[in-house]
Amino acid sequence: MPDYAKTPPVTGPIQAVAVAPEGIKKVTNVDQLDPQVAFGVFPLGNGLKPAGLARTLDGGRSWTGWRLPDAYEPNSMAVYALNDETAIIDNLITRDGGRTWAVLKSGWGSPIATVPAGWRLYSGSAGYSASPVIMGGREQLAAIDPATGVIHPLSHHLGLVGYRISEATDGSLWLLGQRDYPAHGYVVNVSHDRGMTWSAFEPKSPPPNTNGLNVSSFDGRTGYLLSTAAGPNKSTLGYLYTTHDGGKSWSAARQVPLSAAGGVEALPDGGMLVVNLLSPDTGGPVMTSKDGGQTFQTVPGLTYTTAISRLLGGGWQANAAHFQSTWMASADGIHYTPLLLP
Repeated sequence: MPDYAKTPPVTGPIQAVAVAPEGIKKVTNVDQLDPQVAFGVFPLGNGLKPAGLARTLDGGRSWTGWRLPDAYEPNSMAVYALNDETAIIDNLITRDGGRTWAVLKSGWGSPIATVPAGWRLYSGSAGYSASPVIMGGREQLAAIDPATGVIHPLSHHLGLVGYRISEATDGSLWLLGQRDYPAHGYVVNVSHDRGMTWSAFEPKSPPPNTNGLNVSSFDGRTGYLLSTAAGPNKSTLGYLYTTHDGGKSWSAARQVPLSAAGGVEALPDGGMLVVNLLSPDTGGPVMTSKDGGQTFQTVPGLTYTTAISRLLGGGWQANAAHFQSTWMASADGIHYTPLLLP
């Protein structure tokens, strides 16, 4: 199973200042790598000073904090973690857990034909679900070199807009996008050679008002595509497509017994997780199915979930509605524990 890249820590020229445990409060913008490792930021003093970087290696039971020098106050406080030692905030990178920092090279890196193993798929904001970057007026896939922090666009252009992409454990890339938003529906592209070539699947049914939510595969063979369409009395109907040959062929649409669907994630045993999104504000329960979406059971402890995703270093994360401000993580997709915040 691919893991996030384990590059040796490298000391940077900018020295940070250690923050005592009692000074690490109100950690936010959390980027969790696995159920144990997470980075976040926190305000210092009255909150007007530059924020510090917080890191936990034990699921939040203990945190270490480092204050960025005033001269290097970042414009953005989103954290982008690459491994358990490396994180990016704005134009700064640390490779030793926050002790020292270096200024990133400005601009994009050279185009790459394939995404190297261990590189993180890039999105415009922190978070594991990758989305495209705009380059030359078009949307392109990009990835971050964990050794340098430089973002490199993929040279192959799929001609899609508004897409999301994820990586299976065999290294295959699974992408859902739209050909010509909003007129011509959506398409799934799968690459088994890290972005060099892609196979496409464009659902022809259900009706044209269907919205693709996301596509997911755990092992690179079994994959699920979930979409929704308007039902009677303002209801939402979920439709599931399945592949067992790595995206070469897909089943016909199966209507799943959910009142609303908020995305799907594949599990190691061939099962799936689906967010039954009752409301964008309050979220809904997470459901699991082991029979291809014919029946679903509720996952314990996830009542107000807005999204679920697979973590970069292994495991799954469930994001709760804003009024809960909770990150829940699981090693098996079924049993979740909260990330403990200071």
